[in-house]
Amino acid sequence: MKRALTLLVAALCLGANAYPAQAGDYGKKTASTDSSEFLRETAMLPVKVMAVGTALAIGTPIAVLRCEGNKLGQYTEALSDEATKSGGSAVLMLASLPGQTLNLLAGVGEGLVAGSTNAVEGWHDPFSDKSFSLDELNSEK
Repeated sequence: MKRALTLLVAALCLGANAYPAQAGDYGKKTASTDSSEFLRETAMLPVKVMAVGTALAIGTPIAVLRCEGNKLGQYTEALSDEATKSGGSAVLMLASLPGQTLNLLAGVGEGLVAGSTNAVEGWHDPFSDKSFSLDELNSEK
């Protein structure tokens, strides 16, 4: 059994070497361009990892607060419009308390998703405004 497994692994290694590594762009780039791009990307890897981690730690709470503030403003406007109508009722005011609690949970959830999505999308543009959720959020569009 051990010998069969060893032969299988060896066959997979030999089979993997049969495929050309740069079949799609072979001949389009020079070797110096490939190596300089590789070195640049390798050098930027720690920076990008740190940027995504920092954006997750700082940008996500910012996105939660922005989403919650946006939802609270929409909810307050709707409640104000309903309360100032001639047919508005006090029952609506009482129903707003549990509704606001659920709205708070929705705003926090939306902010967590928006903040973490922005942080991960900041991989290609480290430490940008969008990665820290300081740019326009998806929920505000």
